[in-house]
Amino acid sequence: MKDVLWKLMKRHLRYSDVELEEFKKNPTNTVVLDKIEDLSNMEIRVEVIQSNGCNTGYKVGETFYYDGPGNLINGKSSRNNCGFLLGVIPSFIYAIHELIYAGINPEDIKLRFNRAGCFDVGVANCGWGRVIVEVSVVKKLK
Repeated sequence: MKDVLWKLMKRHLRYSDVELEEFKKNPTNTVVLDKIEDLSNMEIRVEVIQSNGCNTGYKVGETFYYDGPGNLINGKSSRNNCGFLLGVIPSFIYAIHELIYAGINPEDIKLRFNRAGCFDVGVANCGWGRVIVEVSVVKKLK
C-alpha cells in the first residue's frame, strides 16, 4: 500500500524520480503518509460567529471549509475571501495536522483555543470592523 501512496504523491506533486527519492528519505513524510486516510476523511470548518463593520461584508454564520490537507473548498465556502481574516487560519490547520500526526483521531480533536479574528481591531480601536471565527474539525460529508 505504501508504494501506491508514494506513486500518488509523486504524481500529485509532479515530482521527478530523483525528487521522489529525496522526499522518501525524510522520515516525517512517512508519518504524514501514514495519516493520509485521517486527513482525507475530515474537513476544517471556520464559521463567522461575530461580525461588525466588516469591509468584506461577512455575516454571522458564514462558513469556510478546508479539506484535510488544508485547501479551501471554494464551492462549499462563503463567496468572498478576505486576506485579513483568512490569513489567521493556517496556524489552526497546522495545529490540527500536528495533532493528527501525533495519533489523535480527527473526530476527537476539540481545540481549546479555537477562535481568532481578523487583523482589523474594530471602529472602537481606530479600525473599521471586527470579525471573529470559530474553528472546528468535522467528519467529511460525502
